[in-house]
Amino acid sequence: MITRKRSSRIRRKGNILVLSAVLMLGMLAMLAFAIDMGYLWTVRTELQRSADSAALAAGWELISADSLESGFSTPDYAENAAETARNFAGFNFSGAISPELGNDDVTVGYRANPFDTTAPLIVGGTEEPNTVVINVRRTSGQNGEVPLFFARVLGIETKAAVATATAA
Repeated sequence: MITRKRSSRIRRKGNILVLSAVLMLGMLAMLAFAIDMGYLWTVRTELQRSADSAALAAGWELISADSLESGFSTPDYAENAAETARNFAGFNFSGAISPELGNDDVTVGYRANPFDTTAPLIVGGTEEPNTVVINVRRTSGQNGEVPLFFARVLGIETKAAVATATAA
């Protein structure tokens, strides 16, 4: 009788294939998360750029020589600054759209100490306005939320983004 010696090594054919498939799913999930988060941060940066340019343009409108010499009243200063802010916000694209500012997104007022961001902003007072606060939004009610690519698998199709800038 011929006896075969059993090998103490157990053959494990195909284990690497199963392990690779499982790990590849995790790696693809992390890649999808990174792509969605990167796009969301890019759109937020673009929104901030839009808010910054709108605030600077509106602030400049408050102190421009044309406005100061033309005999505008305080409400006219505020309205001109708000209109300039709306124009400049639209010049900067955010996630392939040109954001529009709503009526509540532009606040023009007076701050006693423009360098103190915690000081109250007086809107509609008798003082000449010296501060502009801009909010640029990508929400469901305004400009549409930011669409995500891979998070849809988890049921998250869009995400809101907001940027705020102040010029004084």
